[in-house]
Amino acid sequence: YTRKNGQHLVLARSTTYLVYDKDYKIRPLDFKGSDFNTLVAAEDGSGNTWLGTYEGIVCVNDSLQTIFTDTALYPSRQITALYKKDDSTMLAGGVGLYELRYSNGRVLRRKFIPELDNQRILVLFRDRLGKLWIGADNGLYRFTEQTGKLEWFDVTDNIQNKRFNPNSL
Repeated sequence: YTRKNGQHLVLARSTTYLVYDKDYKIRPLDFKGSDFNTLVAAEDGSGNTWLGTYEGIVCVNDSLQTIFTDTALYPSRQITALYKKDDSTMLAGGVGLYELRYSNGRVLRRKFIPELDNQRILVLFRDRLGKLWIGADNGLYRFTEQTGKLEWFDVTDNIQNKRFNPNSL
């Protein structure tokens, strides 16, 4: 994952690594949550990097110091997709989809699109029209936030109705 400041993070099983620009050597990072088996990353408007892991969310600042962790997700802590909704809000996909906001030292969390509560969310992508595309266990969905309309695409739309792989959109 390439951060806005140009640093390159390698998200891996036993730790998170940093690729150093000067010598291109890779070195393990040591921050709270760096050993949570990182799966996905996204940056917010403040330059903080949110990491989706097997244990929940870890957020680090520009200096790669942990700001917070959120491991109280239910029914599964594993986060497999992240998307920056706006400067202070992230969408986090695991089993279900959550809207997360970090404010005044607290993580505010709410379910987002309850119809997807039992789906493993693997892909989040917003198109030019502002529609959110969601790759999940049960196939491909499109969500229009202004209307709350959730559409499911399947074989009748010439789309597989099977699990979508991470980064497949």
